[in-house]
Amino acid sequence: MKKFFCKNPSKFEKELNAIVETKDTLKVSSLENGIILPLRLTTLSKKNTYEGGVCDGEFNFVAGYFRKRNDFKGNKTCVQAYSPEKEIRYIDEEVVFAGIYFNHFGHAITDGFSRLWYLSKDNLKDKKVVFVNEPGNKYDWMNILCCLGLTKDNVIVLHEDESPIRFRKVHIPDQSFYFFESFHQDMIVPYDLIRRNVASNGSGPERLYLSRTMLKDPDCINEEYFESLYKGLGYEVLHLQNLSFSEQVAAISSAKEIVSTVGTLTHMALFAGNNVSLVGLLRSNSTIPEFQYVIDKVREVNFAYVDVSCNFLPSHGESRVFYIGPNESWRRFFLERYDRLLSGDIYDYIDRTGHNVGEYLRRWINVSLKRRNFKFIAKANIYDVVENLEKIEYSGLKVKVSARKEIGDLYDLGKKLLNKKFNLLISRDGSVFDVDKTLVFLAGGQLKAIVGKSHNNEAYWSVIDGGLKIMSIKESVTHEYFEPKISGGKMFFSGVFKSNPFILLRLEEVVDDKKS
Repeated sequence: MKKFFCKNPSKFEKELNAIVETKDTLKVSSLENGIILPLRLTTLSKKNTYEGGVCDGEFNFVAGYFRKRNDFKGNKTCVQAYSPEKEIRYIDEEVVFAGIYFNHFGHAITDGFSRLWYLSKDNLKDKKVVFVNEPGNKYDWMNILCCLGLTKDNVIVLHEDESPIRFRKVHIPDQSFYFFESFHQDMIVPYDLIRRNVASNGSGPERLYLSRTMLKDPDCINEEYFESLYKGLGYEVLHLQNLSFSEQVAAISSAKEIVSTVGTLTHMALFAGNNVSLVGLLRSNSTIPEFQYVIDKVREVNFAYVDVSCNFLPSHGESRVFYIGPNESWRRFFLERYDRLLSGDIYDYIDRTGHNVGEYLRRWINVSLKRRNFKFIAKANIYDVVENLEKIEYSGLKVKVSARKEIGDLYDLGKKLLNKKFNLLISRDGSVFDVDKTLVFLAGGQLKAIVGKSHNNEAYWSVIDGGLKIMSIKESVTHEYFEPKISGGKMFFSGVFKSNPFILLRLEEVVDDKKS
């Protein structure tokens, strides 16, 4: 099975197909008297883009780490060299440049392995391997490198506060994959080498559920439902953080079927055998990490990705709060995979005890109120909540499409009015309209008179019940307007003064000459 169980499978299929295998032979270049510079942040605009890596004697950039998506906020690339202020040390040895020593386990076993295919070569045993430390990194993954057959004595990690080093010769293996674009089949070499070094002889459980429920601060609420369900189906539940790395690999290498939430846990399929069966539970209905597609292709994974997200509150990728449960996508997958029909829908499930919605709300509040997250949450509105509810249980259309469209239209109207200027015209006899003032629609629902006299009756604006309303300083509705009309590239509203419907009102958009 290779299938996506979600509302928009074509999106994920397109992303999967965009990852291609390159047939070019991987090469190793060598640089006499090569210099390796510690990493530091560049002056480029992209966050987490570094300078450093390998350069020649004139500080011309030779190698670092490259991803094929330079607009990505957390890009973690090394793209240029620099002229160092510190004195350069000299070590009279041949070394192999291995890339960046990343600050996260998931990045260590993915990005950190891009040049390690060369470690299978016999002539490497007498050479040291050099990494450049990601600035601020305190994570030590020497235990992973030891499983490759390396020792602390033949690994150099060059930290950001150290002096650059010039070596007699630096060997630079090609990257075996480029995030977001391509991979070479040889990228699997270091993972297979680790599997062989810690092989369990196939003695472990064949069906595994990899759980995150025992993490100190789990970002995935209600995973207990899936853990309990798979335990009942005979799967062995593993909490990998309680095992050594070699024990983790030994367990994964024995498995024929693996189930887990999508992320670092599904990346562990790198250490499984080819054609392993993988069920990935999507915590977000919009995201599968791009590197997971690489793993699926290079390991020929028989995958099923199932959207189990029930995140009805506004969220953002960095907010790290996910509520998962038995939504429509899950019930459809479960019937097809296990030939069992789960009763009820997500709303029936929530009505029962043990659903953990209270914990979801508690954690969502704690996380969302942090300054770095609140700026994303503050942009949301009721339209986002309604849309999220529809995505959770879309087969039953608990939220009708027509209602969603109406809310969407209102939301779009509000966006169109934001920061626009309108002349307010008033007619007391039903025929002649005189310009009273010019108003600008500001963010936060504020209304400001920029020409003419401001009035307490025109303090705020909002889109309510299908139309534009203007409110007083006490937030009571004073003007009511009907649907807008577009003429000559301008927006027009007709309306009435609520306390006296015989007074007619018009709003006519003011378009600057430079924009017209």
